[in-house]
Amino acid sequence: MLKTKIGIVGCLRISFSVAPVISFLICILTLTAALAPTFQIQAVARFIDDTIQVVQGAIPLGHTAVSIVILLLLIFYQWMVQPLMAMLWLRLKERMIETYRSQIVARRAELRYQYVEDGKAMDTMTRVTKDAENQMIKILQTLCQSVSLIMRVIGILYIIMLHAWWVGLILIVVSVPLLYLSKKSGDAQYKVQQENTKHERKYNYLSEVLRGRDAVQERALFG
Repeated sequence: MLKTKIGIVGCLRISFSVAPVISFLICILTLTAALAPTFQIQAVARFIDDTIQVVQGAIPLGHTAVSIVILLLLIFYQWMVQPLMAMLWLRLKERMIETYRSQIVARRAELRYQYVEDGKAMDTMTRVTKDAENQMIKILQTLCQSVSLIMRVIGILYIIMLHAWWVGLILIVVSVPLLYLSKKSGDAQYKVQQENTKHERKYNYLSEVLRGRDAVQERALFG
């Protein structure tokens, strides 16, 4: 059997081939939503500085209008981006069901019989093809969340290190072991999932044999 790892690029390729416009909009909204907190911090800081100068009489009150407008626009955008993202993810899932699932079913129907008798091959196929569209959506959501988190952290660290570089350095040093532990935890969960797939496939097969209509004669003969 040909063993191919899809990877991040492969997942993105599948997403853009299934729904290019929706995938592009999801990427744009993910990037802008990740940058919004950094811009909001700078907008709040500018508003506070302008307010202090207004109180001190250094500038007229009208100069705070720009800061207020920018801050309100950022807050409004953060309120609206979540419903928009939810709608786009739903549309992407619908397109995955229409196209990606049918492709998976067609490829599985063309599977050679020698692989049907191969336990490891069937375990892998069951793990990959079961609820394939939801698995792909989860992978893409995890990828977007990871990119968003990295950009948010970089933006906040940039602001912190502009004023206290040593605080940002401490945060980076503390984060490294946490990232390593997170990777180890993810690897352990995947290994558990691999082991569970084997038992789950056997359970589903025996359940179908014992309760399914196709095995009535066999049950009557050997039962």
